[in-house]
Amino acid sequence: MRRWLWLAGMLLGLAALAAGLMGLRHSLGWVGGHGGVLRLVDRGTLANTSFEHRPASHDWAFGGSAPTALRFTDWHPGRLAVGVDDSADSAFHGYFAVTRHVFAADTYVQATVEPLTVHPEQHQTAETVVAVQTGWTKATGMINYIVVSNLAWNGHKPLVEAGYAFGNIRDAHTLMFESAPAQRWLPRNRPYVLTIRTDGRHLAKVWIGSRLFYASDHLDLAIAPPFQVYLEVQARHIRYAAAFAGFAVYRGNSVRITGLPAGSRLSFAGRHEHLSASAGPRGDASLRLHMPWLQDAGTLTIAAAGGRRWSFPDLTLAGGDSLVFSTLPPYAWWLRWLPPAPWLRPLG
Repeated sequence: MRRWLWLAGMLLGLAALAAGLMGLRHSLGWVGGHGGVLRLVDRGTLANTSFEHRPASHDWAFGGSAPTALRFTDWHPGRLAVGVDDSADSAFHGYFAVTRHVFAADTYVQATVEPLTVHPEQHQTAETVVAVQTGWTKATGMINYIVVSNLAWNGHKPLVEAGYAFGNIRDAHTLMFESAPAQRWLPRNRPYVLTIRTDGRHLAKVWIGSRLFYASDHLDLAIAPPFQVYLEVQARHIRYAAAFAGFAVYRGNSVRITGLPAGSRLSFAGRHEHLSASAGPRGDASLRLHMPWLQDAGTLTIAAAGGRRWSFPDLTLAGGDSLVFSTLPPYAWWLRWLPPAPWLRPLG
């Protein structure tokens, strides 16, 4: 009996030790080769979904000008569509999914959008809309927002447009900044990543995939932050659904790492791109991400001027991330064999 009690006590002690080591490991962050440690101190990802799961009511709300009988939502894993049915009247009908969470000015809003799948005939209009709008609409009645749309009407070829809508809900105006044939900008029969950035005052930038569609920092905008994002359909005399395969918001478009050896070289071999940077005299460096890849997974290598190297495989970085690099003392080398901290989002 004593032997079994002794064995049980040993097992409990080992479990407690393992839990303590894991807690220490997770408090350190991600331990790479030769005792290098990366610790995430500020997360850049503010929102990120590929719609693999049905949109949760605490994340998304649905609404619009379309009568309830004309609205419909179509979801299956990896795709969310908001649509309106055909109607006999001549009015435009809209339906949207809007984020319940709000986001600060100057963030990067991304939506993965499917191009138009219909060909409107005479008196018909179909439009897919992504809008970054003031979060104060319910309080003030103002709907000021940056809008990017893919639309077609009356048998014309589809367009891509970017503009600014402003005013009261019942008396709004739209100023278009840019308009171009969709065939020049959008891929055929596959989704594209749309990125919008605005400070709500003077700056607005729009990227389609990796290409800059519109940019200005001399605008006169009145979009009071924080912002909400609308994924929307607008249609007239036609049944149409706007479809989206993903949504994300990031604090920035670069990753900042501090605590590095002065003059060290950083290289990141990601799934989508390869990045490099050098640490300054104070030991800080920034890896600049490129559109549309504001999140990427790969291996980060840090090479010090004296020849030491640290490698961090299966690391996911996102625009706006801030990390701190440090090294473990020699007696703590064994920590690198423990699993990485979950908040660094390693991908398989």
